[in-house]
Amino acid sequence: MYNASPLLALVNFDMGSIVFLQKLTGWLEARSLAFSASCAVLVLFVGALYSIWLGDRRGFIDEAQYLEIGKNIVERSEYTLTGDAPTAYRPPFYPIFLATFLGLGASLETLRVLNFLLLGFSLVLLSRLLVLANESLAAALVAPLALLYPLLLYTAGTLYPQILAGFLLCVTVYLLCHPQITLIRMTLAGIAFGLSILTVSLCLLLVPVLVLWSIMTRMISMKHMIWFCLVIVLTTLPWLVRNHAVFGTFPLFGTNSGINLLLGNSPDTRPNSGVRVDIGSLREQAAVLGELEKNQIYMNQAIENISKEPAKYIALYPKKVLNWFNVNPGLATVGQQKQAQVVLLTVSYAVLLGFVGLRLWQTRWKPLEPHESLALLLYIAAAMIYAIFFTRVRFRVPFDLLLLVPAAQAASELIKKYVYPGKEKSQG
Repeated sequence: MYNASPLLALVNFDMGSIVFLQKLTGWLEARSLAFSASCAVLVLFVGALYSIWLGDRRGFIDEAQYLEIGKNIVERSEYTLTGDAPTAYRPPFYPIFLATFLGLGASLETLRVLNFLLLGFSLVLLSRLLVLANESLAAALVAPLALLYPLLLYTAGTLYPQILAGFLLCVTVYLLCHPQITLIRMTLAGIAFGLSILTVSLCLLLVPVLVLWSIMTRMISMKHMIWFCLVIVLTTLPWLVRNHAVFGTFPLFGTNSGINLLLGNSPDTRPNSGVRVDIGSLREQAAVLGELEKNQIYMNQAIENISKEPAKYIALYPKKVLNWFNVNPGLATVGQQKQAQVVLLTVSYAVLLGFVGLRLWQTRWKPLEPHESLALLLYIAAAMIYAIFFTRVRFRVPFDLLLLVPAAQAASELIKKYVYPGKEKSQG
């Protein structure tokens, strides 16, 4: 007589696992925000331990510069890097952010913990955004996906402005995609995005992308969008007025735009060379000049390079755009690149991009929501803007946060397809 018990056991096990996953999915959907907040607390706890372990170590030159400007704000009430002359080399908001807490006696460990706090807030904001879009399961998956992407945690452990910029971008996207657009929300969105420009100057070039998105999706009225842009202008205006008073001109992207343009457009530049570019004796010639004059010389040399060989640099540009999506981080600073770290960062970014690719494939039955299209537009636009200069993994980090939105949506759709088979078809 045929014994069907092994087959029945297999079927029962499979059904049992599906029932368990359905219950787990339902639990996550009902508690998505609380789950995200718990993950944010975990991020803060891990970040605090990591910050204590790092101590007062500063592994990068840029970190020292931001910190020095912050200290000079506190001690001298001046925005200066060297203490001898005013500067516009770094955008002002992150040094001012550091100075605020340095003035209260914060240690380097505390400053790093603040980064982790901002990262946690960003994850909760993105989860809340998905809840408002009736995507509770996706909302619950944002934080786990972030925890599986260690570059965010690694960056939060540095004194770089990328996590602050990412938080401000998350605030902007959350407010612009809110189902109820009000003058107050648009004011707050304008302030947040204005501060993001004062944190990462090239965010200024993303304003047309936001306007284009609002026209395409009809999410925001023209009146509200004009007000949003006006608030951005008012938020950034004090920095421009200060620069004009100090330098007699308006260095729109700061006085490091020249060197960045040259690094991205020199004979020695490669798609992934970053700052590892030989610009010859020009750096020595510029060393004796003032900050503004030095910036102009670098800018002029970059423009001359492009004008002499336009075909070369036109061909280089799309390669620099593609380097934005390079799964190998290629950490630039000597001594920081360890093989295990590179493998981990490479695999985790490949997984994140894989989920985004899956989400684009899923548009066959579930079109992109406005918040997803905005996240993807900003991500691609940032790649195209940075490629005018050069692209590197650190510049990408604030926008990687936004990429969690379509990635979480893709994971949510994948889970639903398995846990609730046939549901998508019946809804379509």
